[in-house]
Amino acid sequence: NTQYTHSKSQFATIRKVTIYDNKEKVNGKNVPFGTIDAGITYPIAFEYGDWWGIIYSGRIGYVKKTETSTVSEINEVKTLNHYYMKNDNIEAYKNINQLFISPSSNYLESANNILINKYKIGDYGTFSFPDGIVWDKPIVNENERSYLRELNGHFFLSDLIKSYEVTKKETYIKKGYEIIKDWIDNNSYATTSNSMAWHDETTARRLVQWIHFYHHAKNVLSKKDLEILLANITFHAELLSKDSFYAHNTNHGMFQDEALLAFSEYYKAHKKSDYFKNLAKQRLKDYFNFIISEEGVHLEHSPQYHQIIASSLLSYYNLFDKINDTSMKEYLFQKYEKMSDFATFITKPDGVFPAIGDTEYNFKPSSTLWSNDYYKFAVSKGASGKPHPKTDMVFKNSGYAIFRDSWNKGPDSTYVLFTAAYHTGYHKHSDDLNMWIYSKGTDIIVEAGPHGYDYHNAFTEYGYSSFAHNTLIVNDKGLPRHDSQYKKVYIESYQLDKNKAKVRGVNERYKNVKHIRDIQYDKLNQMIEVNDTIQSSVRNNYKLLWHMAEGIEVELEKIHNNTYKVYLFKNENKIATIEVTSESKIELNIVKGQKNPPLGWKLLIKGENVPINTLIISTNDDTAKIKTNFILH
Repeated sequence: NTQYTHSKSQFATIRKVTIYDNKEKVNGKNVPFGTIDAGITYPIAFEYGDWWGIIYSGRIGYVKKTETSTVSEINEVKTLNHYYMKNDNIEAYKNINQLFISPSSNYLESANNILINKYKIGDYGTFSFPDGIVWDKPIVNENERSYLRELNGHFFLSDLIKSYEVTKKETYIKKGYEIIKDWIDNNSYATTSNSMAWHDETTARRLVQWIHFYHHAKNVLSKKDLEILLANITFHAELLSKDSFYAHNTNHGMFQDEALLAFSEYYKAHKKSDYFKNLAKQRLKDYFNFIISEEGVHLEHSPQYHQIIASSLLSYYNLFDKINDTSMKEYLFQKYEKMSDFATFITKPDGVFPAIGDTEYNFKPSSTLWSNDYYKFAVSKGASGKPHPKTDMVFKNSGYAIFRDSWNKGPDSTYVLFTAAYHTGYHKHSDDLNMWIYSKGTDIIVEAGPHGYDYHNAFTEYGYSSFAHNTLIVNDKGLPRHDSQYKKVYIESYQLDKNKAKVRGVNERYKNVKHIRDIQYDKLNQMIEVNDTIQSSVRNNYKLLWHMAEGIEVELEKIHNNTYKVYLFKNENKIATIEVTSESKIELNIVKGQKNPPLGWKLLIKGENVPINTLIISTNDDTAKIKTNFILH
């Protein structure tokens, strides 16, 4: 190059980009001769249509504009002074306030407790720290990881902020800064041993909390303190933008992008603001395209997280609506609207989500997330809206089959759920070919449910395992939670008629074992017929598990070697009979509340776990066929 020089204008790379030579061509195409990593700012030499011209290693190169974001050079001191202005950024604050964590209902009491070093950490209780917060060691015995997430995410700052907004007492802001400064001093990114201090999602949540806090702190704190706070806020944003720190294709990554959106909107004058915003937009699109199926189903196989992601889509839609980004707004709205069908059908007749995947027991879907009549009818148990014209729905590629006898019976309806898919490890349990039955006001066949995220806890491990679900165990070993065999669990076929609904699922994750489960729901006779075909070339021990809901007692009757009946009672009333037959020799047992190893439990994230009856059907064979009929009375 002898013709061009660097200009003052720069671009920032959204992802790793390729540099092309415009003169040398192979088969009519430009020849690449270099790359620039993601997150790098680089000077522009000239503009050439859809390309930036740059000087690279002494040569002229071309970079696609669509892979970059323009960056204006701004004097850093001027930028800092801009954000110390007390009455600035009101509009930006309003645009992002929906991203802030809401304060607790008794925020003033909570904030006053913080002033005397007593902190309410989520639902884990109030803890006293007279000698300063212990950031890296849990005080609770269970769900230690979740506790440390809330603590290091600074969720409690919302109560201090709200109390300041209402009372204008500066002591709440000064206490908040004292806490933030203590965290900064004790959690260096390079040296900390605190595993949750720089956890991907925790870091993102903390950044949003700090931005929320900063907006009010600039009315109270000194310029020196604000400089420290702003420098650390900027470091968080830089870290969250790095590809090496990013949690790709997970909701944790989504929260990282959410934090970058909050930063880029509030700190618009920052030299990387546009870069952070465009990076977050592109990553969000990549994530939503990956994690939401064309059927509108969130593919982490947890209805609770389906709602969380849908709620996030709506929140981002509102944000981009406020900042007049029409293209992103429309993209998000289409994704959000598509998700309502699954939320409608997955809701049980009692208006509650089934506790599958990481969905906790008794989780009620939002009554306002979607406004269409079908969704409102499902979540209100028929009190408002109108019933969907279809009683049965199969989301084949997403791995769900959901059957009902009627929408019009309200909580007295019968509901059968079948799951067969494996798309990603997050929030997915080893629940392949699992089934849930609800009828006439009560759950009948359920599963253990989740037990939080403390992976060292035996009940947490049990909750993820095959032993906590209505599925197959081979040689007393279940499947790992993750093994990346995504294409080996699937719905093969289904048939929906007026009075009968059928579905077939296949699980090939076990080595040299294929499990085929055929389910037929006969609505007229209120019977669910399950045919399990287990195929192998070698003899194995097979166990099929069926978990009864809390409060259901059982009586086991052996008819002869290959036929059993199990009678289910609730409040001394017989509510169902299970008939089990096989050509193989089978044995049936009931386990309830076994502690070592855990088996036969309903798990609760909050409160004591509940022993439940679990039916175990065992056989030793190479290929086995077991028929299990659930007859509802």
